[in-house]
Amino acid sequence: LAIKNERVSYTALPYSSVKELLKLTEEVNLNKIDEPILIMQSRQDELVDVKSAELIFDNVNSQRKYLIYLSNSTHAFLTGEDKYLAIKTMEGFLQEV
Repeated sequence: LAIKNERVSYTALPYSSVKELLKLTEEVNLNKIDEPILIMQSRQDELVDVKSAELIFDNVNSQRKYLIYLSNSTHAFLTGEDKYLAIKTMEGFLQEV
């Protein structure tokens, strides 16, 4: 699996997408999710509150749910120091399910 070493950044903030995302989060009922779930969150994420991963984990009804915190990367952890750990974790999860 090859991953670009370059970080993607946007030249503009897609406000319409943000609006749609906010609308979706209001409609999603986490306790209706009962499929296996892997949640990965960087502890140094500058865009997403670290508490959001715990909120999801605590509110889904999955019997098999995993919450993995990555310590050595930022929001784009697949391009950071934790990329191989993240990939191995995802591979293991997919093989299990």
